[in-house]
Amino acid sequence: IVSNLFGQKIQTVISESVFPYYPNSKETYTYDGNGYLVSVLRELWNSGTSSWGPNSKKTYSNNNNGTVNQIVTQSWKDSSKSFRDSEKITYTYNSVSKILMTTTELWNGSNWENYIRYSSTYDSNGLLINYITELSNSYASTPYWYSFSRKNYTNNSNGTVDTLTEQNSFDEGITWKDQYRTVYT
Repeated sequence: IVSNLFGQKIQTVISESVFPYYPNSKETYTYDGNGYLVSVLRELWNSGTSSWGPNSKKTYSNNNNGTVNQIVTQSWKDSSKSFRDSEKITYTYNSVSKILMTTTELWNGSNWENYIRYSSTYDSNGLLINYITELSNSYASTPYWYSFSRKNYTNNSNGTVDTLTEQNSFDEGITWKDQYRTVYT
């Protein structure tokens, strides 16, 4: 890992082999004048040419307070020798910068299509109490979101989680079935 003067990562080389050492991916990080992450370039090692080649690129747009507004991921296409849109993630926050919703869209070649979104609900103390996963039925004549899973949290007075109940719905959020219940001690 290589860092800049502010302690921010600017490059990471990852090796999945132990011996002999062969790097297989490298990520290069770029920051704006406020110190906010604006891009990550991922490259893969080509052992045949002994060089790095592009794999993907993430571009970040940030809100004025530094929270991430959107991340657009582009994948490298060897056939066109260019990056092409593949995924877009958009974040919505409440007034104290806690994430309310995360929406992921996939590029279909001509426009963005909804794929999955996550919604969070907090109590008056700012503690997470509900986390819902919704999937998009983009292929319906009228596209819509449907609930797939949810996590319900019960918190202790000191802010720690007491109980987590995970539920799934197999009928698009009409009925919920408990899958797991975790009690923290």
